[in-house]
Amino acid sequence: MYRKSTLSIIRVFPKLILFILILVSCENTNSTITKTIDSNAESIGKIQFEQKCIACHGFENKTEEEMIAPPMYAVKRRYMKASKNKDEFINLMSNWVKNPQQEKVLMRDAAIEKGVMPHLNYDEKDIMQIVNYLYETEMTKPEWFDAHQQSHQK
Repeated sequence: MYRKSTLSIIRVFPKLILFILILVSCENTNSTITKTIDSNAESIGKIQFEQKCIACHGFENKTEEEMIAPPMYAVKRRYMKASKNKDEFINLMSNWVKNPQQEKVLMRDAAIEKGVMPHLNYDEKDIMQIVNYLYETEMTKPEWFDAHQQSHQK
């Protein structure tokens, strides 16, 4: 009897080990898949941002005077200040992009200097990808930004 149960255990043991290995492998695969999906979403958001936002909010090779809109560093900074969390940031910014209105301006000085952002007929999905990308990405501060801030505090 003892010998029969030992043989049963020996026969089952390799199957048990295989099951555990498959289980662990699946967990790692799911984690990798999730990271890949997150990475792809961020990449798509970056592409959308570069295609749709940089023309006005990019500051590379531009002086402050040449800018037609505030740099994205300033925009993100202002929306972060107005938001308590990611959901609120995404809600505030996406609503602004969908329907920019003078009454809803958060960046009053920029609106006075540059005007209110025009209505852009962007797809909801594109807006959400861009706004998520902005939230998750550290924006570069223009070299002239600190002097600009000081001039507006006077």
